Order: sequence, then structure tokens, then C-alpha cells
Amino acid sequence: MNYQLFEIDGTELRPIRKSDKIHKAMFILDLDYICIHISSYIEDMKQADIDEITLNLAERETGTTHFYCHELGFVGEKSEGGCGRECKAYAPRNGKSGACKHIGYTYDNTGRMFLLKLK
Repeated sequence: MNYQLFEIDGTELRPIRKSDKIHKAMFILDLDYICIHISSYIEDMKQADIDEITLNLAERETGTTHFYCHELGFVGEKSEGGCGRECKAYAPRNGKSGACKHIGYTYDNTGRMFLLKLK
């Protein structure tokens, strides 16, 4: 994947080294709620023939009342029982009972903006 990532700092673009951990982080579009890795944005950009896109760094939420289901692609509320045996996609991590292997974290926008450019 041939791309360059820049952090937008006011009116300046600060290049991010390929070795920086930020390349493994989750990102979110400004008006979207779905967080994905840079590699997925790059594939989408290639298919749509887009050269650059502005992204926001997403941060994993802790202590939240919500969860993300990777299997069904929705955000649920833990107080509503979350997922469990009533869910058709329920698959316990230990193979017997307990937390579902599809439960994931929710993320929030940090406000840090980045420009992703394809070369």
C-alpha cells in the first residue's frame, strides 16, 4: 500500500512516519460512526478513485454502556442485555457460555485530524 499520512495541525500538515503506531489505529470519517483501519480506507479509496481523504483519529471508549457487534455490525446497549442466547449470532468465547466472541469496543472521535493521501 503506497500512501502518506499527515496530521493536520491548524494550517500545517505534519508527515507521520510509517513506523509510528498511529498507522495501526482506528480512524473515523467526520460524519460517520464506523471506525476502521487505514488499510480499509485505502481499499475504498482505490475503488472510488479518490486520491485523498480527511480522517479523525478514533479512541477506544472505556467504561461505556455500549458495545459493538462485529458479526451483525451494530452498536448495542449493555443494559438491554447486550447479546446472549437470544441472538442468532451468539458464540461464546469459551464455547460454552459467557461473553460472545463478536463483542467489540466502541470508539469516539478524538478531534485529531489526519489527511490520507494515496501515491
